[in-house]
Amino acid sequence: MELKENYGYINFDDERLISLKTEDLDRVLQAFYELYKNNFPEDKSGLSILRSNALKNIELLLSTNKDVDLLEGVYGGDIIKQ
Repeated sequence: MELKENYGYINFDDERLISLKTEDLDRVLQAFYELYKNNFPEDKSGLSILRSNALKNIELLLSTNKDVDLLEGVYGGDIIKQ
C-alpha cells in the first residue's frame, strides 16, 4: 500500500469535545469510519481494525447492559439481536 498524505485523527482529550454526550461521540466514530472507508477503500487492514474496535465496543456495552438504548440509536434496533 502506498503511503498517503491524508489521514484521520480524533483527539478525544480535546477540550472542545468536553460537552459532547456519549451518543455524540459514537456518531463521531461512525462518521470517522465512513470517511475512512470512502477515502481509503483499499486499506482493508485499517478498515478491519476500525470495525473490530466498534464490534468490541458493542460487545462490551451489551455484556454490561450499559447504554443499550444508545446502541440502538446509533446502530439500529437489530444490534440487540446479534
